[in-house]
Amino acid sequence: MPTSTLRVSQTNNAPFRKIQDALNAAPGNSPSPVVIEIQDSHTYSEALVVSRNFPGGLGDSGQRVGNSGSWPSPGGDVLQIGNAISGASFTLDGLTLAGGKITIRGDVPKVKLRFCSLDPATSGIDCQPKNPGTALELDQVITGPVKTSANVAVATLNDTAVQNTAGATALDAAVTAVSLEHVTVVGNTLAQTLMASNAILFGTVTLGDAANSCFRYSCYPKEVTGMKLFRCTTLLPIFSSFQFGHPAYLGLSVNTPAALRRGGEEGGEMGVWYAAGIPWREQERDVEIRRIPAGGAQARSDAGHAANSIRGSKKDMKTDISKLPLKEWKHSLGVFLQMGRVQLDSDWNEQADLSLRLLQRQTEDVVAHRQSQPWVPGR
Repeated sequence: MPTSTLRVSQTNNAPFRKIQDALNAAPGNSPSPVVIEIQDSHTYSEALVVSRNFPGGLGDSGQRVGNSGSWPSPGGDVLQIGNAISGASFTLDGLTLAGGKITIRGDVPKVKLRFCSLDPATSGIDCQPKNPGTALELDQVITGPVKTSANVAVATLNDTAVQNTAGATALDAAVTAVSLEHVTVVGNTLAQTLMASNAILFGTVTLGDAANSCFRYSCYPKEVTGMKLFRCTTLLPIFSSFQFGHPAYLGLSVNTPAALRRGGEEGGEMGVWYAAGIPWREQERDVEIRRIPAGGAQARSDAGHAANSIRGSKKDMKTDISKLPLKEWKHSLGVFLQMGRVQLDSDWNEQADLSLRLLQRQTEDVVAHRQSQPWVPGR
């Protein structure tokens, strides 16, 4: 079914200059999905209200949306999905919102936010749909407090940070089944059932049905009991920053106990930055440094800088490479193609890295007349 796309921009030659104008012009009661596409990175100071029905679903995708006093909405929300909405799913993709919360009140079977940032100090999500059975999904989102009603059957959060800057309840889903994967919650958590994996729950946790809840590779307060546990810890995390927008926002400090920094699945970091692979990068850096011939402190410092440049974050790379995935401690022998699986550039990169390291070690043994080192973990 074709998608109706309405484009908004303050700089490009787009039909609309305001997001609300595009929403008002969107074809209501159409079975086709409707997408509002923001084509630039300007700040749109609007308080949006969705009051028309979109049976095929409504989605916003773009750069940045902000709410200021010049565009007030009823209740001061940055985005309202009103009671008139019936049977339409709603998606936000790649937006930054501030100045008010997202309020869901209509009959919305699915609400999804992906690659979005909601300023925790001024924004959040209030999902209280009209009819039962709604699914709330947050994927790679930073947000302020999240609240759901009994009509939200399930809330799924992946690679997401939820923070209440006042220290009160951050995740209020007392009658909702909640699933957390690679999530950091700063503030209190309420849930009917809670499945937490590689998560940090920094605050009190109240479960309506603890017997059917499960925590794995997670950090939780020791006061909560009754749920199933697998390789969890009650040690307290030490965050580098609580300030939204800081480069180390909700990242674990080097002084954090190893049970959290390396206690996640496969030795990863618990919480929202699990996918960054920081412990593995640090381990690969240390392996590279140990392999540098003795040359004084300066040589090792240069080696550490070089290793960080190679294994560092994507913004440090000078080439267009998605990732350098090789982890020496896994002792991989090669990369093999699989029937029916899409070939990725990371597969080629890993095989090239394996071949290069083998050649380097062979050269060291022959040219430097050095015997092969005995096997040690991480080498």
